[in-house]
Formats: sequence, structure tokens, C-alpha cells
Amino acid sequence: MTPRELIDATLKPFAGVTQIDLVGHSMGGLVIRAWLRAYQADARIGRYRVDVENFESIHNHSAWARIERD
Repeated sequence: MTPRELIDATLKPFAGVTQIDLVGHSMGGLVIRAWLRAYQADARIGRYRVDVENFESIHNHSAWARIERD
């Protein structure tokens, strides 16, 4: 199942809801980010902000990624 299909299936029971807060940790954050990128042009998606932290064990530091739309 692709990230888009996974979140689509998860959100299906919430059709008509005007706001949903998604919280994901580690891989969950990456899945949410991939889903938002797939739906960027969808009029149902308003504002969002996604911060994802990945611990880089090889380099002994964390890497951050952020996407957002107001």
C-alpha cells in the first residue's frame, strides 16, 4: 500500500470534516509528508505544516525537513 493509499483509507471515515490534525513519528511523518505532496493541488487541503526529524546514526546528528503552506 502506498503512503497515499494508506492515508486515504485512514481518512475516509472522516469525509466532511473541516479540520484534521495528523501526528506521525519517524516513518509516520515521512508518510504524512509524502501524502501532502501528492495532494498539493487538492482544494480540500488548506494550510499545513509538517516537520520531520530523522536521526542520522552514521553522522551522529539529526536531519530536519519542513514543508508548509499557509
